[in-house]
Amino acid sequence: MGKKALSLLFACLAVNLICVLPPSAAARGQSKAEKVKAAVAKLGTGPDTRVEVNLGNRVVHKGYVAETAENEFVVSEPKTGVTVRVPYSQVRSLKGRDAAGQRVSVSSGGIPVTAIVGIGAIVTVVTVVALALNLRS
Repeated sequence: MGKKALSLLFACLAVNLICVLPPSAAARGQSKAEKVKAAVAKLGTGPDTRVEVNLGNRVVHKGYVAETAENEFVVSEPKTGVTVRVPYSQVRSLKGRDAAGQRVSVSSGGIPVTAIVGIGAIVTVVTVVALALNLRS
């Protein structure tokens, strides 16, 4: 194998490792729902707290945290008078201000794991094809 082929192989494998092995939330010790729960607890409850909650289905609720529970919290929308129970696991992002005016936010951030694995698979296939073509010539 030529030096060109080996350098191409190592470069592609390095990119592949970086793409396929992202740090996961489980490895960091806290799931998304736990982060949302901690942010809601930090905000507190009552009409002095303001919150904007984006759900996974692209629905947005704006208002204040009326109450919290083990698996969900309640957002009260003062303009409409509607209260909505929101499970922590369904929150895509959360932004808010507590009664003292301090900002709190949690977002999903980043690329989904399936996209990262797909990119890694594409890089691997391209590497194999490039090496096969390089070895022929």
